[in-house]
Amino acid sequence: MLEGSGKCGREGKGELSSLVLLTWVPKLSEQKLRELREEIDRTDEQLLQLLSKRMELAGQLALLKKKMGWELRDEKREEEVIRRAKLLGKKLGLDVGFVDTFMRLLISGSFGEELRRVGGLRFWSQIEAAFRGYPGELAVVRVLFMHGLRVSEDGRVMCGEMRIPSLQLARAAGTDRRTVKAAISRILADKTLRAVFTHLKPIPHLKDVGKELGWGVLEVIPRDAAKPGIVKQVVECISNRGISIRQVIADDPHLVPEPRLVIITEEPLPDEVIGEIRKLPSVYSVLLY
Repeated sequence: MLEGSGKCGREGKGELSSLVLLTWVPKLSEQKLRELREEIDRTDEQLLQLLSKRMELAGQLALLKKKMGWELRDEKREEEVIRRAKLLGKKLGLDVGFVDTFMRLLISGSFGEELRRVGGLRFWSQIEAAFRGYPGELAVVRVLFMHGLRVSEDGRVMCGEMRIPSLQLARAAGTDRRTVKAAISRILADKTLRAVFTHLKPIPHLKDVGKELGWGVLEVIPRDAAKPGIVKQVVECISNRGISIRQVIADDPHLVPEPRLVIITEEPLPDEVIGEIRKLPSVYSVLLY
């Protein structure tokens, strides 16, 4: 009996140990998952801090170039920066194509900041001048313009014919209702701003839903969005293959710091078409969704 009891006891302890181990394994996995996510969050924060620093440096560089009478854009240097980044990315085991796209996005964003700093965006320069010293109101204006929200003559904010409560707009802009009211008053008091913001209209942008509908979604970063013919060249590459276009949205380079061209097609574009578009002299980079 004692021997048997001992055996049962040992078996019981073994089963208990296995049960405890099985219970702890998921907990250990969950703990590791949390730790990895926290580390990713810290890395993302560092990346954003570096991005902020890069944009600040780009702004300083723009002011210096303007003072020296230099052109803002230096394509030769940009290509050299991308080349070095791709070499480093390859050494680090990164996908070279991804590095190329990432760097072109980064450079495009930096150029947009340079333009903003030297007043290259005429309309936004007017807006920033009108709201200088009122960052909260400027944030409200950005939300209005980004979403095509109209300011009515009696001071209401409208999305088409639907009224947008001031509280909701304030939350979106990270400010309060009093600041929203002040921004609207300033818009209506300025002849130029009044003419623009009393006629804005929202439009359905299909960029984020095109893929779900089985369509093709192409985003083009132009070398110089102010030059004519970019839309025509890209559209011709697509239409020559007999592919229908559902939507074309082109940002105005005088309104947006990083203008893009977004084209929605009835079907995903073949690699050959994408290759043709990438080779266009007016195209800086191409993104697919």
